[in-house]
Amino acid sequence: MSLTKIRSNNYIESFLTRNLKAFVISNSHFTNFIAFDNSNFVIIKNNNDYYHFKDNKFKKINKFRTSVEFNNKIFWKDIDSFDQNNKLICNKIRKTVLHLTDSDINKTLIGIGGEFYIYFSFLKYKNYIGFSNHQTIIDDANINCSFYVNNYSNKLVDYNKFEINNKYSSNIIINLVTILDSVIKEIAKLDFDKLVIISCKPLKPILSKLFKLQYIEHFDNYNGFVSVSLWKKR
Repeated sequence: MSLTKIRSNNYIESFLTRNLKAFVISNSHFTNFIAFDNSNFVIIKNNNDYYHFKDNKFKKINKFRTSVEFNNKIFWKDIDSFDQNNKLICNKIRKTVLHLTDSDINKTLIGIGGEFYIYFSFLKYKNYIGFSNHQTIIDDANINCSFYVNNYSNKLVDYNKFEINNKYSSNIIINLVTILDSVIKEIAKLDFDKLVIISCKPLKPILSKLFKLQYIEHFDNYNGFVSVSLWKKR
């Protein structure tokens, strides 16, 4: 299914989105969910086939991916990929991270670990760089970033010996079970304003030696906890 190809500019894109949105809503038998983000949106059909609208065409998405809805956007994840799977706290964690991390169109937003691409989609930055040691997370990031952001680069790395090599001022979001010393030492080399850490293990003393804690909140998680903390350089 596709629409007639038309010349693209801001006005035409907006006009196209409104009309296609009206079409989908008027055909409620066709879909049970639609999420909009400017000129990009995703439709989930009733038979659980997933489609993304881009370049004036509907493109089918791999149905072996699961979908996660947050703040009226849909994110696609490999079934074996990382997920904040506690439904009682997952969106509280995500909203806290967004609250602690301001947009800054003059800086780069760096994400390390799981779900960084979700935060990328809500925060406005000059560039986005993501790192993970799992290929499924990198694949998830590339799919979701292609829907929601520009100027992104996602890299598969070994956390014990990776380099960020970012020449811009940064803000950083880390979502790891354990924050490795090698990761901490690498981010300490960067010029950043805010560092937000999501973790379910006690934070290491080296963090307090290198950075100043601004805020921390703990969320009960089954038999443990998840902490969200904000740090700045000393």
